[in-house]
Amino acid sequence: WYRPMRLEPHGPEPFADHSATRLVIGPSCLVLFVVLGIFSLAYWAVTARPKIDADANGAPTHQHAPAPTIEQLQQLAELVTTRVVINDSLTTSLDGNVGSLNIALIVRGDGLITVNLKRASLKDVDPDSKTATVLLPQPYVALARVDHEQTRVFAINATGLWSMLPTDSGRAQLIERAMRLAQHAVTRAANDPKLISEARDQAETLVCRFFKDTMGWSIDVEWAHPDP
Repeated sequence: WYRPMRLEPHGPEPFADHSATRLVIGPSCLVLFVVLGIFSLAYWAVTARPKIDADANGAPTHQHAPAPTIEQLQQLAELVTTRVVINDSLTTSLDGNVGSLNIALIVRGDGLITVNLKRASLKDVDPDSKTATVLLPQPYVALARVDHEQTRVFAINATGLWSMLPTDSGRAQLIERAMRLAQHAVTRAANDPKLISEARDQAETLVCRFFKDTMGWSIDVEWAHPDP
C-alpha cells in the first residue's frame, strides 16, 4: 500500500558555505576598485599635464602672451579726453566820430582736449619681455564753447554823443561782437600749451596703466611730432 509521506523542508545551507562565498567575492571587489583607482590616477596624470605645442619636428615651442592691439587702445577714446573750464574777461567797443560805446564781459566756457586714437600705432612689440611702444598723435582741442548762461555783461557805458542816443541804440551790435570775441578767447585759452601738456600726461598715464593692469605689459609712449 501506498502511504503518503510528509516531506520535511530543507533548512538553510550550512553557515560555512555562505561565509566561504562572501570571502571569495570580497577580495574580487577590492582588486577591481584598486585597478580602477590606478587607472583613474594614470588618466588624471596624463590629462592634467599642461599642453605643450610642438613644431613640425616635434620640438616644444614657447607660447607667447597675447600682445596689445590698436582695437584695445581705441576703447580708451573717451577716457583720454580732458575737459577744461575756462574763465576769462574781455572788453570791446564801438567807436564813432563823436563818441564810443564800451562793454565789459565776464566769459565762462569749457573745452575738450583729446587724442585721436585712430591714428595710434604700435611698435617694438616684444612678447618675451611683454613690452611695447605706443605712438600717439598730439592732443588737440576737439571742442571749445562759450557758456551763454554763465557769461555775463559786466558793464556797458557810452561816451560823447553816444550817451545821448536811446538806451538800446548800438548795444545789440556791441553784445554780438563781444560774444564773437568771447568764442575766440575760449578757443585760445583751451589751446594753452600748459593744458595741452597736462592732457598729454593724463593720456600717457592712462594708456600705460590700462595695459599693465589688464595684460601685465609695460608700455612706453612716444608722441608724434606736432603738425606744422
